[in-house]
Amino acid sequence: MAQPVLGGYVDPHLYADVVERLDRDGVDAATQSLVLGALGPLSEGGDSPRDIYLRSVTVEGFRGIGPEAKLDIDPGPGLTLVVGRNGSGKSSFAEALELAFTGDNMRWSKRPAIWKGGWRNLHHPSARITVEVTAEGKGVQRLERRWDDDAGLDDTQTHTLKSGARPVPYTPEPAHRPFLSYSELGSMLDEGPSKLYDALATILGLHDLVAAQEQVRQSRLAQEKTVKAAKDALPALLDELRTCEDERAARAIIALTAEPWDLQALDASAGDEPQDLSVLRALSTLEPPDETAAKQAAVRIREAVREVERVQGTDAGQARATAQLLSQALAMHTDGDCPVCGTPGVLHERWRSDTDKEVQRLRALAEEAEDAHGELAQALSKGRGLTQAAPSVLDRASGLGLERQRSDTPTALARSA
Repeated sequence: MAQPVLGGYVDPHLYADVVERLDRDGVDAATQSLVLGALGPLSEGGDSPRDIYLRSVTVEGFRGIGPEAKLDIDPGPGLTLVVGRNGSGKSSFAEALELAFTGDNMRWSKRPAIWKGGWRNLHHPSARITVEVTAEGKGVQRLERRWDDDAGLDDTQTHTLKSGARPVPYTPEPAHRPFLSYSELGSMLDEGPSKLYDALATILGLHDLVAAQEQVRQSRLAQEKTVKAAKDALPALLDELRTCEDERAARAIIALTAEPWDLQALDASAGDEPQDLSVLRALSTLEPPDETAAKQAAVRIREAVREVERVQGTDAGQARATAQLLSQALAMHTDGDCPVCGTPGVLHERWRSDTDKEVQRLRALAEEAEDAHGELAQALSKGRGLTQAAPSVLDRASGLGLERQRSDTPTALARSA
């Protein structure tokens, strides 16, 4: 049977059947778009999945099969039944195929460990499973698992083998079981109609339709929830509109009491809001700086300013000023004459070395002044972070008779400092 399409793509044959059914039943374009959108994209392009059909299974030394035995199958869509008397090897072929594709066996998971431990046929030393499939656009491909004579079940490698190419590693897909055994197929009938439907839908490749149906259902529930919320809010909205003298409110009431709601008329009734209203609306959204943080920043700036003023007349302040002056001289002047008194040749390498040492000494003495200036810089930075440029809407508000009020903000304090 065809391999179920994975990776979010819908089987192209199934997609085509749905399109044909929608057209035949005369479904409107909007509903068709919804259904096809739920199904997802078609399998197109280089990375699109392909139909894969089982061609043969060859088993050797596995479960009830000793010497090599091959089961040939006509590749093509639909269900394939493998029928045989007890002990003919049906289950062994089924388990071998499942092990090759998925790396495990569902039947063993519900049995004692001895079932898994007894996977190797005791009367045949070699063990191998080879599966041939026909892949659309790629021809016949082989999937093989081979074990050494003393290897365990997991001590093997799986490869896809292409004609004329070296083996390529294959990663088993645990979620995809190629077919069911007779006992598993029969057990479906004992689990009730719902379980039976889900199982048969998967076997028949209808899981894409089930997933699409669920997606449409969830979308419908979400939209119904939105509509209900809007209906619940309508009475209060109408009451508020009736108290409004704006002529647009009257038009909105007519649109919202129509059956169904005239949403186009409602949208048109809004129109361009008056300039005064747009200004007031913009003003209502303004957020001033945090008042507590602004006051704290202002206090910190004032204290930092006072500390800087205090150290300016101290030895530390004078040392800092001298160190800054000498540092600027070092950065500006190279070897040569003194730019102040004109003495020739005094700005030499020794002068630069001595001056640099003096700068370092003065900076050590100026530590208190440096700390004061550093604190002021941090306080100003924190204060500026609480401010922003005045919004242009404040200038527009003056036309409505709303005057701006000035206050002692961190920015003003920073400028004065």
